[in-house]
Amino acid sequence: MRYWAIAPNRNQRTLPGPRTWHPESFDLTWDFCVRNGVIAIGWHQVGDLTGQTRAEIKEVYEETFKGERTQGYLNLQRFWLDVNPGDRIVARYGTKVTVGIGTFMGKPYYDKQKGDDWTCGLPINPHPSFLSIKWDSLEEITLPPHVQLPRDTVHTIEERYKCWDAVSEILSRVYSSV
Repeated sequence: MRYWAIAPNRNQRTLPGPRTWHPESFDLTWDFCVRNGVIAIGWHQVGDLTGQTRAEIKEVYEETFKGERTQGYLNLQRFWLDVNPGDRIVARYGTKVTVGIGTFMGKPYYDKQKGDDWTCGLPINPHPSFLSIKWDSLEEITLPPHVQLPRDTVHTIEERYKCWDAVSEILSRVYSSV
């Protein structure tokens, strides 16, 4: 079993210019994830990656973004290929707050309509790639000041990371052994 930090939402600009984030996007889309027993990620432009290999995911990503973004394909590879049933998911808001702890059930899947629904009618990009999650805790927990979760959208949490002690304490509240 592995532990993953996943950001289920990205603050997205709704108008050009600085500080034009949609203030409700996280709350509404996180509520969608909880109600539907999922966690979602974006990169809707790459389409359905079901059955793709690491090399194919990287190729599709690089073809789609043509150098605009650098390492996003790693998040897609982790999401589609590395997260396994039974792995624990730590849903994060930023790098300092956990909003949910759950267990991944099944296989990753792509659902364009559900990705559109995920936006809750807001002018933000859809997140059409999903993991089915059994949410075991929805407690919002702020990490200690010196601790932060990995910044990547999808990233493992391992004992060698500085955040491990704080995260394992949170996980221990939810599960009898970590």
